[in-house]
Amino acid sequence: MSTMRSPSRRARGAALTWALIAGIIAAPAASAATPAAPAAGSDPATLSTITVVSEPTLEGAREVGGTLPVTGGVWEPADVTLSYSWSFGDGCCAGGPLDTTGPAHVITAGEAAMGFVGVTITASKDGYESTTVNLSSGRILPDVPAKPVATAGGLTAANRGTLSVTTEDGIATISIPGTGPGIMFYVYGYGLGTPLGFEETIDPGVPEFQDAYDIEVDYSALGPGAQRLTVQTASGRLVGWVWVDAEPLAPPVPDSSGLTSENAGGASSNPTSTPNVTTITVPGADAGDSVHLTAFSTPTSLGWYTVEADGTIRVDFSSLPAGDHKIAIVASDGTLLGWVAVTAVDVALAETGPNDDAVRLASVAALALLAGAAALMTARRGRRATSAPSL
Repeated sequence: MSTMRSPSRRARGAALTWALIAGIIAAPAASAATPAAPAAGSDPATLSTITVVSEPTLEGAREVGGTLPVTGGVWEPADVTLSYSWSFGDGCCAGGPLDTTGPAHVITAGEAAMGFVGVTITASKDGYESTTVNLSSGRILPDVPAKPVATAGGLTAANRGTLSVTTEDGIATISIPGTGPGIMFYVYGYGLGTPLGFEETIDPGVPEFQDAYDIEVDYSALGPGAQRLTVQTASGRLVGWVWVDAEPLAPPVPDSSGLTSENAGGASSNPTSTPNVTTITVPGADAGDSVHLTAFSTPTSLGWYTVEADGTIRVDFSSLPAGDHKIAIVASDGTLLGWVAVTAVDVALAETGPNDDAVRLASVAALALLAGAAALMTARRGRRATSAPSL
């Protein structure tokens, strides 16, 4: 189910989305440059100030073992001497000092736990008042946790949790109870098992305590059939999972004539006791695979289904008109796996029978026929009695 997301939620703050697949992540913009203290023994009134023409940036892979290099930066005058003072903590340059003195730093696990790495760059030159620029890495990403389950078949009601979700234009807003703002969670997409990266809970900017906070996840890059998103803590604990809408696949053939005995694929349909519900055995599919169903003759998407451990899916085709249909089974990559024939029934007619007027008319006609037959028999008996000879 897809629901519209309130624009004000985005206005309150955007989730920090880092694509770990790419590995290289741009850091936030540098803070404004500030003059440093003048050199000892110099007269500040007689010194010129070093100007930052273009501020440097701190870019790199914000993860344990990643390198954060300081790049760019234009100064006036150009021949300044640069020194670097690195620190870590919960914010730019607000924690303890680091041993690094050069223009690049390699992130350690301890620094990642603190949240941020920052650097103070000092530009100096004889006869000038020094100038400093403070740069922050942005939040350091923890180690990527292992996938919570091997396939989507391992995502069950028991580990679904209490998450809720709304979706809009490929963005899922997932509400996580019992958390707070600024907490990191990792998201995987199933059934393709695609890592979507770390997300940070959004601070809604309200003073009162909230029972739940949101993360925003861009799942638009997932292929068709990746219908579930798992949410894990930074340490790897599975918090829960949610369904998201997947786009339907194009019909595998133009019309039902393209579904023949040659491409039936060994699929079979076993009707259940519920009208218009059948259990389909999916050939060549593993537990947790997502398959898309299209009904013919007029191509109609029946949506996505997840293959159970026994290789079956339970399909409700009650949306189809009464009559015979073929249901094509398509893998998430668009491959036709097979098809089955089903017959949809008019459930209302099956439960109530013909309408009351038809029943009454049929009853009157039947009674009229019986009455006519009885009258005819009586007349014949009377004629036989009249014509009988006397003894």
